[in-house]
Amino acid sequence: NEDNPFYWRFTLQGNGVPPDIEEQVEAFFERGEYARAAKIFQLLIDTFDDYAEGYNYLGLISLNTKKLEEAICHFQKAMEVGRKLFPKKIARSRYWSDLSTRPYVRAMRNLAFTLNRADRYEEALQYCDRLEQECGDLFPSASYRTWVYLNKGLWLEAADSVLKLGNFEPSNSLIAAFALYELGRTEEAAFSFVHGALNFPRA
Repeated sequence: NEDNPFYWRFTLQGNGVPPDIEEQVEAFFERGEYARAAKIFQLLIDTFDDYAEGYNYLGLISLNTKKLEEAICHFQKAMEVGRKLFPKKIARSRYWSDLSTRPYVRAMRNLAFTLNRADRYEEALQYCDRLEQECGDLFPSASYRTWVYLNKGLWLEAADSVLKLGNFEPSNSLIAAFALYELGRTEEAAFSFVHGALNFPRA
């Protein structure tokens, strides 16, 4: 925190979270030191009113520690704060590439994923629709929607949703294989699995 008599260092940092501090806290999160990371993210949120990513990280910490309802609240708050960061005019196609709108989109993705984990399927589907229609986030929204369909036993809908992504997200071919197998379409299921394995070995 050392500075010169004119406080130039402090002034040049601006009003946002210092990047070096954020990187340090992210490192705690990545190492699974959730208690330490949560305390510092909370401090940063209390210090910087517009730090939407802080709520996203708190949500991820709650998600990773299986506190789903708590995670949902954090992601909803991240969306609320993130929406205030939008510039006056921005094309929907730039929502993910623009740093000012990315926290909002990331929070909505996290929320759809967590609602599915919490068995709140209809709400999860609503956010999948919002991701697609409001944010132009086509592939992630289709992927999350597919997971909801699998959990609900809607095999045909799951297969149709994920197969649209096949050429873009080969890892989703494994999900399609499950759905196709449940539909009794075993040859297509085998093809889908092989497609994923060849293009994305972790599948």
